[in-house]
Amino acid sequence: MLTFLDFLIIFLCIVHFGVPLAYYRYLRGWLDKPWNLILTPNYEPKVSVIVPTYNEQGFIWDKLSDIAMQNYPMDKVETIVVDSASTDQTVDLVEAWKWKHPNIKVKIIREQDRAGKARALNFALKHVKDEIVVVTDGDSHLDQDSLKEIVKWLSHPSVGAVTGIIETQCRGNPTSNHGQRVEYIYRSHFNIVRVAESKIYSTPVFNGPLMAFRRDKLLELGGFPLDMGADDSYMAALIALKGHRSICVPDAIVYEPIPTSLKGYISLKGRRGIHLVHNFSWLLKNLSKASKRFKLVVAMEAFLHLVNPWLLLTSALLFALSLGIDGLTLVKLTTLALIVPAMAIKRIRRPLLTWITNQLILVYAAVRSIHSRELSWKKIAKK
Repeated sequence: MLTFLDFLIIFLCIVHFGVPLAYYRYLRGWLDKPWNLILTPNYEPKVSVIVPTYNEQGFIWDKLSDIAMQNYPMDKVETIVVDSASTDQTVDLVEAWKWKHPNIKVKIIREQDRAGKARALNFALKHVKDEIVVVTDGDSHLDQDSLKEIVKWLSHPSVGAVTGIIETQCRGNPTSNHGQRVEYIYRSHFNIVRVAESKIYSTPVFNGPLMAFRRDKLLELGGFPLDMGADDSYMAALIALKGHRSICVPDAIVYEPIPTSLKGYISLKGRRGIHLVHNFSWLLKNLSKASKRFKLVVAMEAFLHLVNPWLLLTSALLFALSLGIDGLTLVKLTTLALIVPAMAIKRIRRPLLTWITNQLILVYAAVRSIHSRELSWKKIAKK
């Protein structure tokens, strides 16, 4: 016989897994729908590419080479490296790269101290004169068409910001540890969600390793926020609230290295989780400013980031409590009998472990967000 606790646990599990699955199925229905955006053919405006760096000596040479090899007119591209007081050879390598490639426009500006990515970006914005601003991380790797593919969407006047999709398969084996396996599976679903939300109207979550903005919109909004760690998603959401679309497009691809250790991966995801918790808390307060279609997306994403992880944790704690009260009842034995064999199937086990890992990280991030904003952080070893 089912007890009240059994009913409550079942209800919480149905909500926890059912809501995101229903939302994901709804979003997949949008993937084949048209963008309803008429783009200007051969749109190739002048672009300033900002690369914020801090101790990127292992990546910066390849990064500058990535930009130089873009399928985009290089006479219309200026790269601005803004270095936040690196203590390694990052700046020297940029200078050496400039000397070896005199025909490529590269400017390096230096901050005296390190105070977060947003401040570095705002410092770089003072040196930007071009119509379009592209931001890309120093440790990421660009597909050869990434710049062309991300900029072309800004030819439509309704689009104010664009982000690309992150792929994890770059250098090395992306599945060599649990963190890398989790991220690989996570990104395969994450990218579908962001593109589909963009087709609805806008996505409230941007990918920091590759973003493009209209310069006038950034200046109109006062630049990147100094009190929000999610400078990428915050700007995307703010631009969407102001009436311009912030979209994620599938053909602008950026490859992001993954932390080499599980501890590093959890630290990275925890920091991003903290940023998203603060970002969605702010967004909910401003939900009334959103368009009807954007409200749906924001409300669902806020639920999935702020509420849903706690439902899983609560149901697990209640299950443990019910074991102490009732012991192994028929209902609990049946539940375990279904879970254990299912976890032996790789197609089920890996996505489920990926989901649970990210849910627990969001719970951890929510707790940390009470007293931390993680505006700057220690470097994490990646490959």
